[in-house]
Amino acid sequence: MAPLRLLAALWLTVALILLTTALSATAQEPELPDEPFTTWERTAALAEELLDERNASTSLLENVRARLAKQRDEAFRMMQEPGIGIRALEAQLNSLGPPPEEGVTESEELASRRAELSKALARAKAPIVAAEESYERANLLIEETDDLIREQITQELLVRNPSPLVPGHWLQALEELGDYGAQIDSELKDRLEEPGVREHLRRILPAALVLPGLALALLFWLQPLVTRRLETRIPLTDSRPKRWALSSLNSLARLLIPSAAAAALIGVVRIADVTTDAIRPLAEALPALAICIVLGHVLGHLIFRPNLALQRPLPLDDAQAMAGLRISQGLGVFVALEIALTTLEQAYPLTPATVGVLSTPLILMGGLLFWRLGRLRQPAPDAADPEQAEDPSQQAPPSGKGLLGLLGRLLRIAAVLGVLFVISGYDNLARLAMVPMAVSMGLIGIALGVYFLVIRTLEDTLEPDTLSQSSGFGLIPIGTVFLLGLALAPLLALTWGARPSDIAEIWRLLTEGVQLGDTRLSLEVLITLVLVFFLGLLATRWLQRLLRVTVLPRTRMDPGAQIALVTGVGYLGLTIAALTAVSTAGLNLASLAVVAGALSVGIGFGLQAIVSNFVSGIILLIERPIKEGDWIEVAGHSGHVRKIAVRSTRIETFDRHDVIVPNSALIAETVKNMTLTSQVGRLVLPVGVAYGSDLERTRTILLEAAQTQPSVLATPAPAVLFMGLGENSLDFELRCFLKDIGDLLSVRSDLLFAVYGALEEAGIGIPFPQRDVHLQGLEPLLAALAGRHGEQSGAEPPRQAGSADG
Repeated sequence: MAPLRLLAALWLTVALILLTTALSATAQEPELPDEPFTTWERTAALAEELLDERNASTSLLENVRARLAKQRDEAFRMMQEPGIGIRALEAQLNSLGPPPEEGVTESEELASRRAELSKALARAKAPIVAAEESYERANLLIEETDDLIREQITQELLVRNPSPLVPGHWLQALEELGDYGAQIDSELKDRLEEPGVREHLRRILPAALVLPGLALALLFWLQPLVTRRLETRIPLTDSRPKRWALSSLNSLARLLIPSAAAAALIGVVRIADVTTDAIRPLAEALPALAICIVLGHVLGHLIFRPNLALQRPLPLDDAQAMAGLRISQGLGVFVALEIALTTLEQAYPLTPATVGVLSTPLILMGGLLFWRLGRLRQPAPDAADPEQAEDPSQQAPPSGKGLLGLLGRLLRIAAVLGVLFVISGYDNLARLAMVPMAVSMGLIGIALGVYFLVIRTLEDTLEPDTLSQSSGFGLIPIGTVFLLGLALAPLLALTWGARPSDIAEIWRLLTEGVQLGDTRLSLEVLITLVLVFFLGLLATRWLQRLLRVTVLPRTRMDPGAQIALVTGVGYLGLTIAALTAVSTAGLNLASLAVVAGALSVGIGFGLQAIVSNFVSGIILLIERPIKEGDWIEVAGHSGHVRKIAVRSTRIETFDRHDVIVPNSALIAETVKNMTLTSQVGRLVLPVGVAYGSDLERTRTILLEAAQTQPSVLATPAPAVLFMGLGENSLDFELRCFLKDIGDLLSVRSDLLFAVYGALEEAGIGIPFPQRDVHLQGLEPLLAALAGRHGEQSGAEPPRQAGSADG
């Protein structure tokens, strides 16, 4: 027994030690791991130091900003991934119910368990809380760093260098260029003295002679030959797909052949391998220079089409198109020279005066090209061609209006500002006004080329009948412009001085979103919300069509009930689609309930009438006091109900006029519905006959007229009532019920024709109002008139003209 007791005592001691260790570990707050928080702290401290000093270089600030952005992304990912342990603790804590209110106590065991879980949750969330602190700190430091970088860039742009108008600066520039050339000459001589260099040059001499010749042959023989043949065949081709293929081959030839020639020339420099420190930056920049020149050439042919007037996208004649091609090629050379000048500044320490002198001819060249491009005009219509002069459809819009006119004015403004800035010494501002504009014109040219390529591809590959009958073809240009705009927006922003970090920051805001209470709105959330709602909308429309076309016509429901059911399904489907979209996107609208409640009070006053009409529309669809097709009278208007919408109801009057009645008026006011329960309605026809007429004969005539009408019901039978003794007639009423009250006017007209003919044939008169006029005091007036007449008859007649006495 002793060994067993000893073993039990030993086991109990070990268990107590382990339990004590676990409890002590639980009681202590765990320390955060050194990584990545220590690295984050060092990066943030460095950024704060640089921001306090405010004299760090832009490159250093950009480096620190990139590290801060990486730190912020890591912290954000840590915030978004709490882990299964935290979610489990939150679930356990939620299972205990909400904490008791103030003054209310809960059991000791429940309170102890709640406190234990709360402490464990706080310990588990400690890294996430630290990540949130690091995220906000990094976010603030990034904003301050961006402000400082923009301030430094603005100061660099506003630096004024010596004016190139001073002749001495030109002499200084020539001296510095001479020194640079002497440095290149010295380095090349040293390079040639190195062992093996001259032997290498002898070996590559044949290739160095062949490649330039090949480039010249490609540019001045093969390219004109291929493009001329293709451009000659394109107008003569009747097949649209074949014409598209030839046009595409022509564009590829304009791109590939000059590119191959440029690659051959660059290959000469590459295989020679005699670059030195002075010329190595320029040699490395040769591909960029070649790309600019080739793009200027290709875009000129793609946009202006000097040899293909039928495919020319701009309204220019042949001379203007050729001028546009030359300008485009010149702009490509201008951008290439700007890159070369920037590279030269990095390769050799030029003084500001020399930079200004070298920038002046470059800016003048760009200004001249911009001015000429902005002055391109659509030629006036030919007076010898009366059809073009008279038909407005044959005339293009003036170039001073629209997008082309705006671009022309911007180009001329940039040309003037660039020249003014460079002669004033602000060569940085001058280059900012000119170079981004040239690159922007290139980007816009590429976008226009892609747009016209897409449209021309569709027009040449599809038949004209297919294009005219396709309702979605008109949306393709809009969609193409939208996609090109999205692609161009960041490129144009980078061209005009935006940093890649600015574009990355915008993308981060779109992807990470903004926090609104407990809800984070991001691009992903919005796309999910719109996509799910759109799918729900499609499903709702499909279900409505299924009910309207297939299911409901096989039931005994009347048309009004079918329409009400389909409309109700539409409202229900939209509601379900909206709720599903919100739930799928992960939006928590509980935190917005207070804001929504406050807004609903203010909106309720402004939209009270709309809400009232909406609720009234729902009531109309549920209670159905009126339905589509009913004949109603409301607010002094009579007609048939054509549509019950959410806000209003459309009534078509008998004059074919549409009357829009708010739904609230149909609920709150008195509405007369002639066809609510059935189409049967009563017709009352008043008839008057002369005094002394045969009453029984009159009654028989009226009944026979009603009984011969097919629209009059036999049951209830028509009736004739003697309504009274009028002032001029004996008044009767013919009352009968019609099968369809909608035929009231036509049946009334037919009965009047029949009754009038029968009464006239029977010799029964239809009286009309008569009046006897009695004049009092007429005798004295007649006597006076008679006496006056007698006096006039007894008087001496007047003398004749020209008579004489004796």
